[in-house]
Amino acid sequence: GEKEEGGAAAPPSEEGSVLDQVKERMERLQRVREGGALEAVQLNGEEFEKDHDENFHMDYISSFANLRARNYSIEEVDQLQARLIAGRIIPALATTTSMVTGFVCCELLKLLSKGGEAVHKDLQANLALSMVIQIDPEAPPLSKPRTLKRKPDPVNHPEYEEEETISTLPLEGFTQWDRIEVAEGDLTVQEFVDWWKVKHGVTCSAISVQIGDAAMAFYNMYMPGTKKNLPEKMSAVYKRYDAHFSGSYFLPACSLSNDVCVCACVCMRERES
Repeated sequence: GEKEEGGAAAPPSEEGSVLDQVKERMERLQRVREGGALEAVQLNGEEFEKDHDENFHMDYISSFANLRARNYSIEEVDQLQARLIAGRIIPALATTTSMVTGFVCCELLKLLSKGGEAVHKDLQANLALSMVIQIDPEAPPLSKPRTLKRKPDPVNHPEYEEEETISTLPLEGFTQWDRIEVAEGDLTVQEFVDWWKVKHGVTCSAISVQIGDAAMAFYNMYMPGTKKNLPEKMSAVYKRYDAHFSGSYFLPACSLSNDVCVCACVCMRERES
């Protein structure tokens, strides 16, 4: 990072906030990347110090830790608690964590340099054996259309088998990283249900959304009480459970009929232009 004389990180200017400075530096890095001059950028190491507020280390750590906690519905902490936690990290854990973090940063630099998928590696390390192994990453598992066979009563009727055909959306299969985008704006619950029938020819029998620690039922054809939500906007139902919701998308879980296994869904509130 940029420093003043004496090695301390430069404090925020009066014209802009810390966030403005971060945004400006990220835009500068993007321009360097697009110009193909990333190799010429000089990076300086920064020693972590949790007790100096002027270096913004705890601002960064507490903010990103809480963002990650929010993604996984983990209880968030204030900056003081984050500082206390950072101070209790034992050296053995810090050594391992530093090594892993360093290798992750190497992968991020590869991503910024547009090296292509071939340069990225999975890594296995064992500090006790001084062993570091890099291997090509495997492709994520693919959920494909399939036929399952099972024996309901293998003891009395071992010869009897039942078959169950599982279809997928998309038809060619999907991985855990795939998403189906419903980029139709802020639909009503009924319009969202109809979208599956019109677009994919399947019946959406239930919709739930993870809000905090609970999965809230927006609609379930077997729960009469949820049918009152059908004429309401999806965002309005969401705000009933989380009044502070202001995002442009959310991730509903959908149950589809006809034994269809579907990849994760992203519901967009604003129609793309």
